[in-house]
Amino acid sequence: MKTTDAAVPMGAAPRHRRRQDPTPWNTLPPYARQRLAVAFAELAVHKGDFAAALLALARCAPGEGHRDLLRLHSAEQRGHAELCLRYAARLRPQSGPGDGGFPQPGRAGTCAAELGPGWYAALVRSCLTGEGALVTAALGALRDAARAACAPSALDDDLAAMAREDAVRHAHVVAVVRDGVLSGHAERVARAHGEGVEATVRALVQPRRRTMTPMVPVALAQRAALLSSRWDAVRDRLVAQLALIGLESYAAETRRRWDAAQARALDEYRDRWGAPHVVRRAAAAGLLPAPGALG
Repeated sequence: MKTTDAAVPMGAAPRHRRRQDPTPWNTLPPYARQRLAVAFAELAVHKGDFAAALLALARCAPGEGHRDLLRLHSAEQRGHAELCLRYAARLRPQSGPGDGGFPQPGRAGTCAAELGPGWYAALVRSCLTGEGALVTAALGALRDAARAACAPSALDDDLAAMAREDAVRHAHVVAVVRDGVLSGHAERVARAHGEGVEATVRALVQPRRRTMTPMVPVALAQRAALLSSRWDAVRDRLVAQLALIGLESYAAETRRRWDAAQARALDEYRDRWGAPHVVRRAAAAGLLPAPGALG
């Protein structure tokens, strides 16, 4: 059946989420509630920005089938963003999504997708790297945090449903990009993927945002290991994508590009804040391998 903007309204929630959750959320410790609230709000921003990028890509798509599927994926991401904001408000009821207490989704991505040099390149930068990669990383981190906090099972059910829908979207994008590579866009796709890798690294490290640095060695090692493992997981995912889209020969170059971009971002963090990033501090103390050493 044909999917249109009218058929899939932005923000429509899948039916499996239209249920009331009777779980007593106040049983969660205050620290866990706050941590989850912030994580949900940040994921909402990524999901909202991604929804905007997908809709822009749909407008420029070469073919009705691509347009319809990208509109559907955009509506799913907008629905995810709205669900995340509702969870954030529930976990931190003194603030709400409309009072400035949470960051708002849908702020970026549209222009980058519309003005990029070539539709396939824009698709790669938005979906395989960029916001697409950040959404996956943020959702995985949130699921880990929810499990660690022993959050209600209903929350994990909703996060699992998001992950399934994201997996379907990712598989569709990979197939489309692979077709683009086979139809003569390989060089442009490879260049866009490399540029997207560098942008993704910077967005993960966030050199302009000061990171909490625990002073207790055990806590320092745990915090640094968590960040480092998440960065490595995103890197490995981006490298694995290359084989899926028919560009596996770029794998080694992509790893080198990742390591160089990560070093630059960590240098910028040190220069801006006058102290090493928590990951470098832990590595210098012998609590963690140096960033890039395992790549």
